[in-house]
Amino acid sequence: MAGDAFGTVANLMNSGHVETVFIAGKVKKWRGDLVGTDMNRVRQLVRESQQAVMQRENFNVDLLAAG
Repeated sequence: MAGDAFGTVANLMNSGHVETVFIAGKVKKWRGDLVGTDMNRVRQLVRESQQAVMQRENFNVDLLAAG
């Protein structure tokens, strides 16, 4: 990876390294924080989606069950 700037960026960077994002001229991330995103709603949708997948596949996670 030494001497390969593109490979370094692709493999070692993450969203925390991005400070500002503009999409179609609109600010979407500013000073490291998302702008105009309801993170509580996003988390709710993720939980609902996870539950739907688990139910559809008949998968039950019981962290307290003895193995």
